[in-house]
Amino acid sequence: MQGRKNSWRKAGRILPTDPISIVTNICSQVRKGSNGAGYSVATVQATGPVKHSLTGEGSRNPSVCLDHVCTRIPDSTIPVFDGLLDRIGLSSRADRLCLSLDLAHPTALSVRAVPGMPSLLIVKLDRQPLWRIMHTRRILIDPGHGGDDPGGRGPIDLLEKRMTLAVARHLGGELGAMGAEALLTRSEDTNLPLQERLELAERHRVDAMISLHTAWFLDPAVAGIRVVWLNQCGEGLAQRIHAALRQKLPLPDRGVAEGPPLSGLTQPYVTVEFATISNPVEEGWLRSSTFLKRAAVAVANGLKDYFAGGGSLRIIA
Repeated sequence: MQGRKNSWRKAGRILPTDPISIVTNICSQVRKGSNGAGYSVATVQATGPVKHSLTGEGSRNPSVCLDHVCTRIPDSTIPVFDGLLDRIGLSSRADRLCLSLDLAHPTALSVRAVPGMPSLLIVKLDRQPLWRIMHTRRILIDPGHGGDDPGGRGPIDLLEKRMTLAVARHLGGELGAMGAEALLTRSEDTNLPLQERLELAERHRVDAMISLHTAWFLDPAVAGIRVVWLNQCGEGLAQRIHAALRQKLPLPDRGVAEGPPLSGLTQPYVTVEFATISNPVEEGWLRSSTFLKRAAVAVANGLKDYFAGGGSLRIIA
């Protein structure tokens, strides 16, 4: 027992005389709910029940503090960026551990203890603010290339057209979960001419058009993400999506740029290069379904942030 006391002292904790709970893990996820919008959930795992207190409810920075606990998880910030929950800050002192929740939007939350092994403390954050921002929006998702146009090819023969379609399907699901209507220019391995893709945007009177691509270079050392705006009203959207990609993806940044203007399109139109397929490391990332979903979440977050800041309003005749 003396050795165990010393180990906690080395980690910056002093083990009290009474039995305490040890926090072993903290994780987050998005769950569906009967409210339609779902929940962002932060879960604390511990070896036994923990007492907790909640402060700052209704603000963008609520805190949940756990008393009479210890942990070897260092004081740090856990990045989440799921559209509502941006970060979880951890700070400890003596036998208290505080979780500071950094939210993109204030929202209702609840805290519930679930006994067992491990014992859980579940923090549920209502994602209704995202629904209020996005439920009137219609987004056209354009997976680049397709059919007889494979796009870029990776060092080990990964094809761009397959990756863009995979991210498009994930993005459609993410936008749907936020309440938006997501339309795809293609749902299979087909090649639709550019003019027909643009006509779809006008015909369906969408709020934005997102073209998905991976970059390709002769130099395999070139890597990273980039977002390009293709008409003047797309610049703000490009900036928002770029910022979200930087938060969510562990890739180099090739910046934001203006592309060749496409006359006649009145909706914000951007191209998102969510990886560089000619780079061998990033081709490996592209083979991960987790990475593809993270890319889709980032694009959805950027769209949400854009419309939360005003965005463009669709006028319905």
